[in-house]
Amino acid sequence: MHIILQNILYIPNAAVRLISVSMLACDSQAIAHFDKASCWITNKSTGGIIARGSLLPTKNLYTLNLLSPHAEHTFTISHAPDIATWHRRLGHANYQAVREMAKNGLIPGMPTNFPLANPPKCEFCVLGKQMKTSVPKMRKEGLGHKATRVLEKVWVDLSGQHLRSRMGNEYVMDIIDDFTSQLWSIPLKNKDDSFPELKAWQLAHESETSQKIGTYITDQGELKCNKMEEWLKSHGIEQRFTAPYTSAHIGRIEHMH
Repeated sequence: MHIILQNILYIPNAAVRLISVSMLACDSQAIAHFDKASCWITNKSTGGIIARGSLLPTKNLYTLNLLSPHAEHTFTISHAPDIATWHRRLGHANYQAVREMAKNGLIPGMPTNFPLANPPKCEFCVLGKQMKTSVPKMRKEGLGHKATRVLEKVWVDLSGQHLRSRMGNEYVMDIIDDFTSQLWSIPLKNKDDSFPELKAWQLAHESETSQKIGTYITDQGELKCNKMEEWLKSHGIEQRFTAPYTSAHIGRIEHMH
């Protein structure tokens, strides 16, 4: 009878060979038995003994006697590691770099060449290099849903420092009402003027529409300050920030810029 172990690491030059009992159990025809001093493997169908072994007290391991009459021969089969295997072994090195190492014989035991066909994509490399999740193409219910009234959601962002106007303004604060898509562009001489100008805009348009601001959506720039936070808390207004370095999260304003 043959015992076939799957998904194991075979090391030809290893002085000690370890057999996992759980992997041995995957062979439905073999059953492992243990007592205080010995172990033995039997055929599940016939009950015949395939191999015997004894306990090594100093190492708390059981050793199989492969030279016994019950196990006269031992055969091994191994799979040569391909470029994908070496890619993982070398800390997910670039495939071209692995081929160069093989070509120059830099690593003992590595084949001198690999097939030129492109190996399968490494899922871990894709996830590791992914900087951010994709932005949904459609606005669905939840945090990204469209406003249902005027001033429920207001998008705010700054742009500028490209050139100075005749009045000395270098920046523009763009404001968009999510419900009506109406745009306001307020010129600013300095970025520090953004909060006072936004506060004045809010008071004017709340009075004009008889509606209260629900949420401001901004990036984590000039409008993320203690004065802004205190003002919003006193008026029961939420300020929602976009993810850092993710301009797509505030795309409505970016398109206006």
